[in-house]
Amino acid sequence: MRIDTSHSLPALLMISDCLPDPEGGSRASRAWRLLCCAASTHEVTLSVQTDQPVNLEQWRRVAVLAKQVHMESARGSLFQSSRLLHGPSLHTKHQRFHTVLLTSPQLWSNQDKVVADLRLCDFACIETKRTRVLPRKPGLIERLTGKPLLRRRTHHSRSSVAAGCDRLLVAKAPQKDRLPKGRSRAVVISDSGEIETWMQMLMELQLKQSPAPADYITPEVKVMPVQPMSRKAA
Repeated sequence: MRIDTSHSLPALLMISDCLPDPEGGSRASRAWRLLCCAASTHEVTLSVQTDQPVNLEQWRRVAVLAKQVHMESARGSLFQSSRLLHGPSLHTKHQRFHTVLLTSPQLWSNQDKVVADLRLCDFACIETKRTRVLPRKPGLIERLTGKPLLRRRTHHSRSSVAAGCDRLLVAKAPQKDRLPKGRSRAVVISDSGEIETWMQMLMELQLKQSPAPADYITPEVKVMPVQPMSRKAA
């Protein structure tokens, strides 16, 4: 079952904080499960934000499911332009996507310029305790100039991310209680499967996006009384 009955599948941009890998850690295997779900209904463009090394076997596994794979440094480029080091960025207004899928709320700023109908974000890896942010050491240019570099990414609270999503994804039902907002819009996509649940979620969203026209009037059916015919003797 697919949500699109035409020969071409709708486009999906998946922005991940790691390379999806079924044999990787918890985040990588979780991203792999989401990639499998996305590839079952969409033509996937994968944008990976990571500084971890990638071997050829990992790349081939991902390339089977994703039409296009874009690797970008998680640290961001020096002059706030990914074109200098990583080629043209995917986060532009030149292409329209049907759906944007984020593997973490921390990636919310990466979808600001993306034109899409639906926005999904995975909250399965959110932490229950607040992590202490250690002070960042200044880089070489910062030490030479004495001025801090402007950062490309801006911080968004989890509440604002949840409010801006059409659906929030979790791996287990108890994780819904840890969501900042939108518990009613949370969908459980477990790490073991749930492609059917993924398809059902998209079908429901698609129906909400395509309501019946306002000028459509349901035809009225009237039942007219029928008099019984009397028989006359011949």
